[in-house]
Amino acid sequence: PNYGGGRSEERIGLALNELGRSGSGSAGLAGGVTLVTKCGDPGPQNGGHSPFSREGVHHSLRESLRLLRPPRGRLDFLLLHDPSQEDLDEFFADGVGGFEAFRELLADGTVVGTGVGVREHDVLLRFIEHPSDLADVVLTVNDWNLLRRYAEPELFAAAEGRGASVLNGGPLYLGLLSGMDPALSFSQGGVKSGLKCPELIDLATRVSPADCERPGGARFASEIEELVDSMLLGCVTEVERYATALTAFESVFGAEVRAFDTLNHVYYNKNEMEL
Repeated sequence: PNYGGGRSEERIGLALNELGRSGSGSAGLAGGVTLVTKCGDPGPQNGGHSPFSREGVHHSLRESLRLLRPPRGRLDFLLLHDPSQEDLDEFFADGVGGFEAFRELLADGTVVGTGVGVREHDVLLRFIEHPSDLADVVLTVNDWNLLRRYAEPELFAAAEGRGASVLNGGPLYLGLLSGMDPALSFSQGGVKSGLKCPELIDLATRVSPADCERPGGARFASEIEELVDSMLLGCVTEVERYATALTAFESVFGAEVRAFDTLNHVYYNKNEMEL
């Protein structure tokens, strides 16, 4: 609800209305569109309640449905956004916590599945392993891409063990792997403009598809460009091309990525940045 200055859902609702709404998906959308939103952020959408409370979650989702206007009045997935351990204490409080709303929304069919999206693995793991069994989907954030691979093995194993799907957020790592010059990408405002990651930008620049002069660079450049295009659409159907690109990448950059200091990677606090 808070993305795009609070107008993201309104814009998506307008776009979906223009594209047409006749489809066989859970939300009734055409073209195989899966409709997902989040709750757990401060704002008027919570009706004056805590975003992690039962009432706050219900208010937030009602506002999301009003703006998104799904034809069947329901969503595919509702995710809890960026909670801390303290937030989960409140969310999982019996009787009054937001997880009660998740259960109710699943029971009445308003949402087909629930889950969580957050950077911190201890929070993801707690949500996955909670006895409420509400982790149909877990969203990782910038933790499984060519430059940063901390989601494996513990997080993936936990998700698989509980039957949770993993939605990989940030395969292009805040645009560092998009093909645009990384320094230019990080100068474009928003969250990135306040981040100081010179070592990361240097590494991303050397990995960039534009760097075709180093040994093997041209081959890697063409493969990673194909990989990026397929990633945006879903790389499940591009397994062989992915494997080829990753092999080429590993031969040139693998050891350096594995040795990279975690303190040099991106980290931001959602409560201190404009999303």
